[in-house]
Amino acid sequence: MYAQCGDIKAARSIFNLTEDNHRCIISYNSMITACVQSSRPTEALALFRELQTRNIRPTYVTILGVLAACALIGALDLGRWIHEYVKKTTFASHIKVHTALIDMYAKCGSLEDAVCVFEEMRFRDTQAWSAMIMAYAIHGQGIVALSQFDEMLRKSVRPDEITFLGVLYSCSHAGMVDEGLRYFGTMQSDYDIHPGIKHYGCVVDLLARAGKLEEAYNFINGLPIAPTLILREPCFQPVGSMEMWTSA
Repeated sequence: MYAQCGDIKAARSIFNLTEDNHRCIISYNSMITACVQSSRPTEALALFRELQTRNIRPTYVTILGVLAACALIGALDLGRWIHEYVKKTTFASHIKVHTALIDMYAKCGSLEDAVCVFEEMRFRDTQAWSAMIMAYAIHGQGIVALSQFDEMLRKSVRPDEITFLGVLYSCSHAGMVDEGLRYFGTMQSDYDIHPGIKHYGCVVDLLARAGKLEEAYNFINGLPIAPTLILREPCFQPVGSMEMWTSA
């Protein structure tokens, strides 16, 4: 309960008070997930090592949490070890695990491994495609990311708000202003996806990087939400920031 409410300290206190023989995989999963969501990846990984020493069998939820923790701190070697472990278990059939592997490899700096995981997937849902588009985007391969998006649409896979974050980020860093604005427009017109503050931030960054500061200011002033620092910052620092999407 405390973990779900965001009170990680209270949740950990109760977990620590629980006798070792009463700690089950459900309680470990709850704590690992809570630690990741509270940006405490090192603690999450310590809990994973603890359950290993106690010979508690992890579930796919455990694996998702551990991979997310690896992504947060760039623990590539541990992520690869988890990947090898996954290959030997039934977790290899879980599409969410493969998607988490793509995300982990991309954020740990290994685009090649992310591509390998994606290409080995028999079925790819929206989240898997989005993760791969994001992977290309953060590695500076915006053109390839947009090509992946086009391929996704050809496969009749419907994009979501995360997909468009990757698409807009790619356009911004590839200097594709017209394309980025067109993609932004299709979010609502074609897919009924309402933009969030991070989508707006990507558009502002797109315009600012292209030197279109007046258009960026006009865009901000015409938004249905109150302008925030994340929206104004690109206008003062056209180099932009990857932080607009990485916490998505």
